[in-house]
Amino acid sequence: MTRNESGQFGRLRKRAAIIAALFFCATTSVAQNVTLRSEGGGLEVSGRYIGYDGENIQIESEFGPLTLRYDTVACEGEICPDATAYFPELKLSGSRRMADLLMPALVEGFARSQGWVVATQQSDTTHFTQTMTAGDDPKPIARFSFRATSTDEGFADLIAHEADIVMSVREVRAVETKLASEAGLGRLDAPRQSRIVGLDALVPVVSMRSDVSVISLSDIAGAFSGRITRWTDINGEDLPLTVHLGPEADGQVQRFIDEVVRASGGKMSAEVIRHASDEELAAAVDADAGALGILPQTVVQNVQPIALRDHCGFITSPRVTTLKTEDYPLTAPLFLYMPSRRLPPLARDFFAWLLAGLMRNLWCAVLALWIKGLCPFRLMHRDSVLPMRLRLREMICP
Repeated sequence: MTRNESGQFGRLRKRAAIIAALFFCATTSVAQNVTLRSEGGGLEVSGRYIGYDGENIQIESEFGPLTLRYDTVACEGEICPDATAYFPELKLSGSRRMADLLMPALVEGFARSQGWVVATQQSDTTHFTQTMTAGDDPKPIARFSFRATSTDEGFADLIAHEADIVMSVREVRAVETKLASEAGLGRLDAPRQSRIVGLDALVPVVSMRSDVSVISLSDIAGAFSGRITRWTDINGEDLPLTVHLGPEADGQVQRFIDEVVRASGGKMSAEVIRHASDEELAAAVDADAGALGILPQTVVQNVQPIALRDHCGFITSPRVTTLKTEDYPLTAPLFLYMPSRRLPPLARDFFAWLLAGLMRNLWCAVLALWIKGLCPFRLMHRDSVLPMRLRLREMICP
């Protein structure tokens, strides 16, 4: 199976085309448009409203993204911000697993460090907010708004100026970098536009009835590329080998394909059985003694995780220690991607809190995440974590 270009890439390009239509066509949504005029009347510009950070208003005009001091212009339009009632809001979109497990704990830790109280409100199955207040005062001080879907959708929302930050379980792809650059968001593959806020792991799993306890990375790549079809070639057991993987839109599945299967020179086999959810995949693997699946460490239940053997013969299991030291080959960094445009001061304060190591106040709150295998840690530049492809292809035996 090859990369589904008509899927992910097609959706991104379609979203980019919609953005262009919104910005430049006569059918532009009036509710999202504003007109800015300077006090002396020498400047007038219209465009789609992007955001307001308490000092500056940002719009997407016919000339591209534009930022102006709000106190120097008059704003006309239904969506014009009210400077007197303003409080900063950050919009995050992307990986559901990061939104469900990691980010709310980080936001709560940040709020506590500021002496704020956090109230969480769920709007629907994909949207929720965390609003900060000061003690008994109900007036909001700040808000984090989340859209929990997938990494693909997170990048699409950022490119459409519908999100400020992407929650991603994989590195940005070339097509996303290109579209973001064209939208005036800078180079998303530049280290200054991304941060790593945690580590997860991908884990090979087999049925509880299986005797397999360890497998090599090359055998995993061979199984998912179709070169290995029986367990005889792995552990001598005479059983047909069936392979199971999650949905194509899952960011960690995409990472596995890119950095395990394709990195070994293969391509996805047409015999790979796809599942809509991790729970469905686990149930299918558990029911088949000859099954092999790939799951995130945080959702491994009712199946048997097996250790990895590298080409040097070392055997490693996914544990908190092996994730933090990056000894486990399928360690998966968790990213936050940001645009180059101006964000509210809330974003600067949040990242400064992480960078300063104030997460020490958070360890008790996220201990449950550690137990599940999701390992938050001090914010780092993306280049500080060795890419998985280097692990698989350039490890040197002592």
